[in-house]
Amino acid sequence: MPKRGNKRLGGKGDDDGEASVCSGSQTFRGRSPGGSDGEDVPQDDVKYYCEMLSERRGATRESGLSGLMSRMRKQVISEELEDHGVEVAEGILACLKKGGAREAVLAAETMAVLFISLQEDCAAVYSEVEGVLLDLLRSHKQAAVRAKIGHAMALGSFVSGEDPVDSSALMTRLLRLALPEDANKDVAAPHLEAWSLLASALPDGYVADRATMWLLSLEGPMDHKEVEVRMAAITCASIIYEACHRLGEDVAQRVVDEVAAKESWEPQTEGVEEEEE
Repeated sequence: MPKRGNKRLGGKGDDDGEASVCSGSQTFRGRSPGGSDGEDVPQDDVKYYCEMLSERRGATRESGLSGLMSRMRKQVISEELEDHGVEVAEGILACLKKGGAREAVLAAETMAVLFISLQEDCAAVYSEVEGVLLDLLRSHKQAAVRAKIGHAMALGSFVSGEDPVDSSALMTRLLRLALPEDANKDVAAPHLEAWSLLASALPDGYVADRATMWLLSLEGPMDHKEVEVRMAAITCASIIYEACHRLGEDVAQRVVDEVAAKESWEPQTEGVEEEEE
């Protein structure tokens, strides 16, 4: 299937001077995002909801996000979504960057559903927004929003079939966010769940080579006071041990012996830039 995510819809800027990433030339039936009542709104129109993401009012943008979410859940894939995947993702990103905490969480959840809905077209769209999402994963002030962004990125990487090196760099970032002792279950557990999704797609040999350092890094979360965090960490450890077992009992036993021989370990930082001071 051809990648068609780079098409542009065109359109003019918002009232505040920002470019409207989703505005199209089509006249939409019914109620405009900020207008008066008319005919019934075409509830299955992706472009209609995408246009709402450019509105000034946060409530209107949230309605657009909810509409997109509902639309994508009703039908897994559509030609309209394939044609304008980048525009939809850029509209969601705008909400993620300028909205409040509630809007940003909804935007990150919508982005995750978008990546799943795009299926084989996900790679082209994910590559367009990955850098911005990574910046937000590092810098967003709300921990709950960072957790949702990490989950969306893990799904995007997983569906896209990213190279193991790229996946490993994201996994390191997710693990760092889950490791602080004061991280609560709403922060640590989602990051670990996203980590386990990426780990499940890695080649067994790649996992085995890093098994000891990853398992030792997971010791803190496995002793966390919140059961949700412990369960997520144990799932991660299980994926690691299963990959080693598939390579042979000797590989699995070597990892067990190495973990037992070390008292502490720093999280893996290979390939990941240090946080700016």
